[in-house]
Amino acid sequence: MSTAVSTADSAVGIGFVVLGVIGTIGLLLCILPVQYVFRWQREQQDADMDISFRVRILRGVFAVHMQRVGGDSSFYYSFFTLRRHFEPGKTTEPDGEPEQEESPVKPSRKIRSLRRISAKTQRVFNFLSFRDIWKLARLLLHHLWTWLRPDLFRTELTIGTGDPMSTGLLFGVLRGSGLDQNIDGSIEPNFTDAAVLGDLRVAGTLRIGGGLWRGVHVLLYAIFLVISKKIDKLLAH
Repeated sequence: MSTAVSTADSAVGIGFVVLGVIGTIGLLLCILPVQYVFRWQREQQDADMDISFRVRILRGVFAVHMQRVGGDSSFYYSFFTLRRHFEPGKTTEPDGEPEQEESPVKPSRKIRSLRRISAKTQRVFNFLSFRDIWKLARLLLHHLWTWLRPDLFRTELTIGTGDPMSTGLLFGVLRGSGLDQNIDGSIEPNFTDAAVLGDLRVAGTLRIGGGLWRGVHVLLYAIFLVISKKIDKLLAH
């Protein structure tokens, strides 16, 4: 009897230790600063875009890097000296073997659940008015900007829509809003071609906990809008 009790106590103690380790790691991930760098580059109109995105925690103790250069994609993550590299475009099958045709696959349970969530979300938005949706979108954009606000925004871009009138209108709005004055670099119009060329680099620091709190705030505000709409509908009857 005593052996069974001691075994149960040991299992409970191990469970608490595991939960404590997981909770500590989750807390550290929420409060530690996360550095991110995004770069987009395209030199010629007929050339492929070069895109890279890098995330670092604790000055590179843990890092994730995704990039697409010349049409080829790659991904790697590193933890201290351990590093794993992936190239989605390459396969490990030996040459000469015929490729097998893939049989049609039914949607998985996750896909079906995502579809149900999408349908419910669509019903909620149909229930709200345009003014409520605009308030919710404005709050979401505000929180996204305050959370992702970059420390570096450097650009040398040339933008054109292919139509001189719409290009002029776009840059009129850009200059009138003053957004081009808050960046390091320049954004120039192209009145002849429909293209976006140049170099864009964005870098900053964020905390995952701040993003979670802002997400909860937006969700609670959306719930408040739905409940207030239902109360108004009941009072109207």
